[in-house]
Amino acid sequence: MITKRRVFLSGLLLILIGSIGALVLGQFRIRRVVVISSSNDIKLTGLLTSHYIFQVDSKEIAQKILTDTKWRDASVAAVFPNTVEIRLVPKTPVAILKYHTIESSVSNDGTLLSATQVKSLPEIDISSLTDYRVGESDWRVTKVTEVISQLSEIGLSTSKVTIEQKNSRFIISLRNGTLVVVPQTYSPSELAASLQIIIARFRIEGKTVSKIDFQYDKPIIILSADGKS
Repeated sequence: MITKRRVFLSGLLLILIGSIGALVLGQFRIRRVVVISSSNDIKLTGLLTSHYIFQVDSKEIAQKILTDTKWRDASVAAVFPNTVEIRLVPKTPVAILKYHTIESSVSNDGTLLSATQVKSLPEIDISSLTDYRVGESDWRVTKVTEVISQLSEIGLSTSKVTIEQKNSRFIISLRNGTLVVVPQTYSPSELAASLQIIIARFRIEGKTVSKIDFQYDKPIIILSADGKS
């Protein structure tokens, strides 16, 4: 009789312990995923395979997110007892890439982002490239985005850049009206430094530069009609 009672009490105790354990464990079951980002284009399906907050591998999830090249940075945090917080920093578009009828925004590392149009962004025309593959990164596009960024840093705003395949050059239209012709092999930082010196020099003299050609040993500078070349 005593043995049966002990067995009953032991079983009851195990059930009680199991119930309490399940109740406590349930408090750590992931119930919310909070995403903080300035972008609305967010797809995180299949990233969270864990059911409980203490199983979340923040570093692994962040690495998976960054396989999507539109993100510049990602951080994941397990917020106890039951919340996963994800912060996403999208890459910033610096230009609009135009290839015949196809248009896409592009970041400063040449990543194609989306078809979203931002009127204030400069245009990169690659219609002359016969070897361009839609959707794939291209070193010439990446270099042009570097040029745009370098020029922006010294206060020169770009309106349009045409990439010419035949002559292996970039034709850059600045918003101040200056046209710049430069070989595709030219360093973006050196180009920015040279333009800053040339334009500043003639501005001090009260002259306006209409065109600068870097295809020769020394740049050829053409001034506007009221200046001298």
